[in-house]
Amino acid sequence: MTTPTRGFVLVVDDEISNRYAMSRVLTQAGYRVMEAGTGTDALSSLRRERPDLVVLDVKLPDISGYEVCRRIKSDPETVSILVLQVSATFVDSRDAVRSLDGGADSYLTQPVEPPVLIATVGALIRLRRAEEALRESESRHRQLFERTPIPAWVFDVESLAILAVNDAAVLRYGYTRDEFLAMRIGDLLAAAKVETFKARAASDVRGQLGVWRHHTKDEATLEVELTAAPIRFGDYRARMLLAIDVTERRRVEQVRADLLSRERTARAQAEEANRAKDDFLATLSHELRTPLNAMLGWVNLLQTGKLDAQTAKRGLEAIDRNSRIQAQLIEDLLDVSRIITGKLVLERNVIDLVDVAQAAAEALRAAALARQIDLSITAEVAPIHVDADFGRLQQMVSNLVSNAIKFTDPGGRVTIRIERRGEEAVLAVSDTGRGIRPEFLPHVFEKFRQADTSTTRSHTGLGLGLAIVRRLVELHSGKVEAASEGEGRGATFTVRLPIAAMPGPIRAAGDEEALEPVALDGVRVLVVDDDADSLKLAAVALEQYGAHVTTARSGTEALEAMASEPPDVLVSDLGMPGLDGLQLMREIRSRTGGNVPALALTAYAMEADAERTRSAGYTMHLSKPLDPRRLAAAVSRLAGHA
Repeated sequence: MTTPTRGFVLVVDDEISNRYAMSRVLTQAGYRVMEAGTGTDALSSLRRERPDLVVLDVKLPDISGYEVCRRIKSDPETVSILVLQVSATFVDSRDAVRSLDGGADSYLTQPVEPPVLIATVGALIRLRRAEEALRESESRHRQLFERTPIPAWVFDVESLAILAVNDAAVLRYGYTRDEFLAMRIGDLLAAAKVETFKARAASDVRGQLGVWRHHTKDEATLEVELTAAPIRFGDYRARMLLAIDVTERRRVEQVRADLLSRERTARAQAEEANRAKDDFLATLSHELRTPLNAMLGWVNLLQTGKLDAQTAKRGLEAIDRNSRIQAQLIEDLLDVSRIITGKLVLERNVIDLVDVAQAAAEALRAAALARQIDLSITAEVAPIHVDADFGRLQQMVSNLVSNAIKFTDPGGRVTIRIERRGEEAVLAVSDTGRGIRPEFLPHVFEKFRQADTSTTRSHTGLGLGLAIVRRLVELHSGKVEAASEGEGRGATFTVRLPIAAMPGPIRAAGDEEALEPVALDGVRVLVVDDDADSLKLAAVALEQYGAHVTTARSGTEALEAMASEPPDVLVSDLGMPGLDGLQLMREIRSRTGGNVPALALTAYAMEADAERTRSAGYTMHLSKPLDPRRLAAAVSRLAGHA
């Protein structure tokens, strides 16, 4: 095993004793030593070996030590070898200067004390090795700097001038190397950020500077994570700066944050919707049970037969009133369902908005009087024509007015005002009632939302009326908004509808409600329904108008009845066990003489249900609950077609 040495030294001296003495001292100090007696031998040895240092006598027999030193330092192969020149004691100081100017790394005069020789040789070799290590380190750093795929610069801390730039920066930022070297590192930043960057980059500790925005030559903006480290670069106080592009990462993080925010919002909305649903179901149960309780209670009392005529009349009025309340609740639910599914169909005509408002007001005047509320209507001009569905528009106005009446205390006022503003018809319903809390105002038109959902609330309803209003207005290409100065300050609901472009035939208020006098004398009617009570109601109602009524409890019974006595008009329920109303009608239409006019009665009240009845062959369609007058009027029209 070879023992490592402190270095390799060539001793060149023509005096054997001097050469031997120096070689012995250096060998004992741990150096490997080689000897030469002439300049020629020394140069020849250097071609074969590469010592770390040459101890070179100035005076040699063939070539002077100065010349040998010059040749060593001028040869690229040997220029890095250290030269320690040694001269006699009594020499001119100019000889030392000449040696050092000629390339010698140090100079000693003889006799040289062994410790001085060892210390000088050791210091020179350590210095050279440190320089070599530094050069290797700088070479490695430069290679790393140049080859890294991360944009990097070296810049002066004081002036921010760019001193070096790598290929990755040139490629990513679009500037040429020469353009970069004429710039300051601050040119990549927004002007307002330069001083902040300079202060943070001035630290002598390597570290991250955070995320900054860099601007490329084509004015693109990059999000970059900057890291700065002190670096030696000539006489400059320099920093190496690395810029890791985190633009995509930040974009993904932002997308992730946005998704998380939307998810939280959606979850909150879902939870709110779930609460609203629970509140709605609780309210629905209450609103359906309350009138049902009154109806069942009065029915039980009436069945005892112990009530006097006046009390019995009040009971019948209560049953009628509460049954209409339930019918309206169900109709509201159906309207919302039609709205949600997009199946609410309008029958539009050019109508007078003033007529619509007056019809709605008259229908609700009794309710207003019962609560001692002053209900008034004013119109700046009349008529004000809009292209609309009369019934749906009246429903919209009625919902607004009934809502105002509900939330106005006795002695208050509800005002309907209609006017024309440019190309818009404007209808405003104002009240002096309870008002609306500011935090609830944005939600006032939402389905199932009520300002008070507590068990102590003083007003009934499902919270559907205003949601229906908004959708009806939107279907008419209009807008509706609510305004209130707060609780106890009243509220105003304003509807804006486009003025009709070309007024055509104008429908008068109540046209669709008008029913001609009905006479069914001699008309043979077959009524089919599996529900005994509904069957009896329809039969009695038609008989009161003079019809001759035959009944059937199933589709099969109906076919038998038609075979024995063909009716003038068929009235049939749709939902029956066995042969249902649709199958019954298809069977009738397929038979000879099966062109009897037919009216469908059903609790299924969706538009799609009406379409199915028409497709099956029914002539008309009526939704339950039945109004006897409407039933009689429909049968009368069908009988006229028979």
